[in-house]
Amino acid sequence: MRIVILALAVLAFLAVLWGPVIWLANRYLAQGVYGQYGLLRKLLPGQLVAAIVLTVAADFTDRWDLGTVIGAVTLAVSAGGAAILSLRRLMPRR
Repeated sequence: MRIVILALAVLAFLAVLWGPVIWLANRYLAQGVYGQYGLLRKLLPGQLVAAIVLTVAADFTDRWDLGTVIGAVTLAVSAGGAAILSLRRLMPRR
């Protein structure tokens, strides 16, 4: 039973972390902007690494509740990834 709960927790983490970025890329694809999926190859692993590194760094400080830190870091990295994808849409191509 523990493995099922752990698997559901990992899926929820990834859904919150990557959901807004993938939704935004799909929205841009519906508008006819096809270049956003190339950025996802670099952005999604980068988000995962950033979330893990920031969570481990906060865990070493032992100042805050770890569950709160994981939630805050996940939401912040997710919003940052969506902002990067949106800013990439506004940048002119060379």
